[in-house]
Amino acid sequence: MPAKGEERPKRTNSEVSNDSLNDGSIKQQLESMDQSLKYLTTEMKSILKREEIESLISNTLSSILSEVEKRNEERLTQLKNDIAKEMEAKLQQTVCKQVEEKFKDLTEHIKGLEFENETLKETISSIKNDYSKSIENITTQVNENAHKCNDAIKRSN
Repeated sequence: MPAKGEERPKRTNSEVSNDSLNDGSIKQQLESMDQSLKYLTTEMKSILKREEIESLISNTLSSILSEVEKRNEERLTQLKNDIAKEMEAKLQQTVCKQVEEKFKDLTEHIKGLEFENETLKETISSIKNDYSKSIENITTQVNENAHKCNDAIKRSN
């Protein structure tokens, strides 16, 4: 146990002087630490707080996501338009091709019908000629028969 009051031995001048120097040194160190703390406090005020950082990150991400979504929507719209144009072009080509094929088929069918029509006209003409000849022959025979009948009637009288 340390000695109290008078029981404690007196300190020498060098000890007191050393303690004074130590006290001064401690005082300087404390002042230096105080200045450092003030500097750190000032610097800490300029440093962003966690909430501010989170808010900045959140806002930045939201902005980036909005921009990405906007670009995606624009790209999707462009893709839709491109696909629609491509499909329209292909559809138009397909329709044109089918129309041309149908036109060709109908043209060939019309040519076939025209040929058949000409053939039928020739057949009708031939049949008319045959019937005309047959009618002439029949008329001739009827006239001959009428003459023969008249001759027969005259002879019988």
